[in-house]
Amino acid sequence: MGIITKKGAIGTINGRTGDVVTTKWRRTDVVKSTPEKKKKKKGAKLQPQSVKIGLMSKMLSKFKKQIQIGLDKKTNKLPGFQMAMEYNIAHAIKGEDPNFEIDYEKVIFSRGSGDIAWGGSLTLLEDNDFLLTWETLSTSNLKKNGQDLIHVMVWESTKRRGAVYSSQTATRAELSTVRRIPGTLIPGTIHVWVFFSSPDGKTVSNTRYMGSLQPTLENYLFNKQESQKSGKTL
Repeated sequence: MGIITKKGAIGTINGRTGDVVTTKWRRTDVVKSTPEKKKKKKGAKLQPQSVKIGLMSKMLSKFKKQIQIGLDKKTNKLPGFQMAMEYNIAHAIKGEDPNFEIDYEKVIFSRGSGDIAWGGSLTLLEDNDFLLTWETLSTSNLKKNGQDLIHVMVWESTKRRGAVYSSQTATRAELSTVRRIPGTLIPGTIHVWVFFSSPDGKTVSNTRYMGSLQPTLENYLFNKQESQKSGKTL
């Protein structure tokens, strides 16, 4: 910054001229250089942690209600969704920057002392429904936990879309449930997780990854046409 002590032949200059700005401050003419503009780097590379956050939040945001049931407890210091983000970013992402991937077998939506879905299987049926089965231990008290509700979460890893199913349609004691894969997730690779919660929501089990399925578009379209002929909807 400079101060004009003597006016030139052209009189007082006020405003911007080239790389300088002339203005008045307390009745004194002052010359300042123009501030440098901060240049934004085009295509700037995201930091690895930002990539991981974006990758995981895209998925977990679909399952906020289930995470609230599975992780949002009064005794926890953090909200359920924040706990899910921190745990899964730390334990369920694999690969090297910038090629990070979700390690689906390690993703969790719940943590608790309830019995998990022991054993069991995941089977793709002919009409792109899937059969989900589980077992109970011989020591399990079905009189006490047989009415536990099952929560089923699915995620298609290519389109990055998910679906959840009502927990009111199957209980632990039933040992199986059949669910329909939404057409928006077909074709693709479908990942499936489950956990149980008591009817009052006070007790939950840990999450169990049940495996993956690969439904086909051809099978979906065929069954959609058959359903339309019979007046049913998929």
